[in-house]
Amino acid sequence: MAKKKSKKKYKRGTLAEFKKMTLDVVSGKIKADKKIKNWLASYSDNGLMGTLRNTFIHTPKTPRAAQMHEWNTIERKQRENHPIACFLLNDIPRYLRVKQMRISDAIWWVKYRVMKEHNHHTVDTGLEPGYHMSEEILLHSSMAVLVDFVDAGHGEKDLAHYIEECEAALNPKNWQEWERKQPKKYKEQRIFHDTANLNGCKEILAIYRWWKYDRATEHLALEQEKDAHYAAKEFDFMEDERDPSKLTGAEKKRYEASIKHSMDLHDVEESLWRKDTDMLARLAKARRYMW
Repeated sequence: MAKKKSKKKYKRGTLAEFKKMTLDVVSGKIKADKKIKNWLASYSDNGLMGTLRNTFIHTPKTPRAAQMHEWNTIERKQRENHPIACFLLNDIPRYLRVKQMRISDAIWWVKYRVMKEHNHHTVDTGLEPGYHMSEEILLHSSMAVLVDFVDAGHGEKDLAHYIEECEAALNPKNWQEWERKQPKKYKEQRIFHDTANLNGCKEILAIYRWWKYDRATEHLALEQEKDAHYAAKEFDFMEDERDPSKLTGAEKKRYEASIKHSMDLHDVEESLWRKDTDMLARLAKARRYMW
């Protein structure tokens, strides 16, 4: 049974090594360093245009990465040494890419306005057709954006798994060696930003689960209790002509119990409204992590 060829693993270098590598490529000092040759081979452009550019535009050789001022120097020298090749292999493809992008932009302009699956600027609130208060529309539209973000973008299980990975990444024991060697300020910033991202994702998942599972159950229980209460109610101040202050005996007790039950239901309804508001505020604070 033939053995599988193992892929070479290239060790991650420091920023200083990366910069030296790039400068060596620009200056042509790569033939003495086998490590740099391997690095270049692992990131080479194997396409047709890449092969042509590497063949006809080689003085200086195009690096994998460089700083802005280094790119300007490289491009200027390449144009001086290979003017025709630069025009054919760089300028013309760049011009065609711009034209292609403009055609693509025009196509997507139509798609965004005509095709329903690409109407990312509209929100389906999920509310039944009819009149709804603005506060209700605001709540449902905001939560609809949240549900769409989790379901279409990640999925509840994937988001929960991502949170577990973030928690593991916060532990310095799981850091790579080069990360442990970084200055204290870098580590503190890393922990600060990762913690903020973790807490934001936890908030998004908690609000999502509340809206998807808990809220409907809470409101359904309240509506059922209200229906049962008003169905059994003996006294309706809108229709009944009796004066509540003149009720006596068992009738008065039933009336007072009915009023107390109505107030209790009102308190529950108010608490659910405040919870909706609290969740909406939490979502507004966590929205920067919905990317």
